[in-house]
Amino acid sequence: MNLTDLDALNDLTPNQLRKISRAEVTLNQFLHLLDELPGSARRRIVRALELMIRLHITQKNRLNGEPYITHPLTVATTLLDTFHITDPEIIITALLHDTVEDQSLKLIKLYIKATHQTRPEWIDQVATPIRRIQDYALREIGRQFGPEIRRNIRKLSNPRSESSYPNAVPSRELRNQAYFHHIMETINDPIVCTVKVADLLHNVLTIHDLPKKKYHNKCKKYGPVIRDILLPMCDALSYSHPLYPHKEYVRKVLQDYYEQYITPILDDKTCIE
Repeated sequence: MNLTDLDALNDLTPNQLRKISRAEVTLNQFLHLLDELPGSARRRIVRALELMIRLHITQKNRLNGEPYITHPLTVATTLLDTFHITDPEIIITALLHDTVEDQSLKLIKLYIKATHQTRPEWIDQVATPIRRIQDYALREIGRQFGPEIRRNIRKLSNPRSESSYPNAVPSRELRNQAYFHHIMETINDPIVCTVKVADLLHNVLTIHDLPKKKYHNKCKKYGPVIRDILLPMCDALSYSHPLYPHKEYVRKVLQDYYEQYITPILDDKTCIE
């Protein structure tokens, strides 16, 4: 399968196509892996890929400068290529794992257009909890991909701590605590956990490329998650868990990275927020 086979690219602006060009290596690697899957699974995954591109292509680049679409692509590629997971439900979940958290309003627009419904007024109200907006956006995920994918994406979508503080921006410490509890919840579901681990591997293993202050902040966000959740989780995985055959790999990668890059930051009391 080639890039030219993706209908989503026909709708993009020149600037958006330049983003596709910058992500071309990652896209081609993913498409090459799809060629090994049965036709029905491949077609379903490609539909999710095209939706992901349409939703994320306008999103701000990642902190390291890469187009945002490289992140869900890398997460899905890790599952296929490193963990040898070919279940289309898991790959689709990986491709769409950030769509509701980052692009709820676009999904709501698609849902309203497809179902000819009236846009609820509460969506535009500042005090509306983020989780309520996310749940409405999830209707479009369910409409296109069914209840299982909808359930998976809901568990992976972090209802940011801001939703509990409509009149104030919570501190970084509060946001990190909310993130920690969000990860605690995701590891209880094997499929959701598997996608979240691949997600965290890409996020964590690229933080040392960030500017110093952002790097320090990310270490404080991810450090406790690795130390207190993911490393103990590796020891507790059941034989039936999708990650069980790869638990030693996951543990080693996270342990080595934690000790080399994150521990020095967490131990340095002079780091500035």
